[in-house]
Amino acid sequence: MPSISAGLTVAERIAVSAAMVRQIMQRTGALFAVAQQAAAVETLIAGFWQQGREQSRRVQAVVWTRMAEDGLLDPAVDLAWLIDTASVVAAAETYLLVTRMFGWDLDAYQEWLHRTLTRLVTPHGSRALRPRHGPGLVPCGSMFHRPAWDRVDGTWVRLFPGEGPGGRRRPGPRIFPPAPPAAPVL
Repeated sequence: MPSISAGLTVAERIAVSAAMVRQIMQRTGALFAVAQQAAAVETLIAGFWQQGREQSRRVQAVVWTRMAEDGLLDPAVDLAWLIDTASVVAAAETYLLVTRMFGWDLDAYQEWLHRTLTRLVTPHGSRALRPRHGPGLVPCGSMFHRPAWDRVDGTWVRLFPGEGPGGRRRPGPRIFPPAPPAAPVL
């Protein structure tokens, strides 16, 4: 696997980072599940679990700080916020939660992680770094908390809650006529 800072673009670095996190979760995900439960009752394990969190955050700090130093991030980005948020997104607890909650496999998790990290550094409204999702569908809004609408080739496509990455949608895309315009407030 290439170095995460070997002259790669932001998109390439994020892809490498997501692949590396996926490999860690593939090798140790089951162990993390047991350790998370044991940490609640064993102080020694709780200490190691916390050390793992801190190390994971240090890795995120190195990745994002190098990107900023290489001029790949918007200078206005709040680097501390980015590091904190990426640390939560890439945490073992988050992996365990999303794989249990949504039933995702490692491919779906990696795709979600890649897309989420990309959105953290993509300027609002820009789709330059956002991967297209499925055959011509572009998720918009919060795909896990409320329905999202997007216009694809003149047709409104609605993505429903629980429709996640990796083709984990309910059967077939749901196509509806355009939502009626909101009534003016008088």
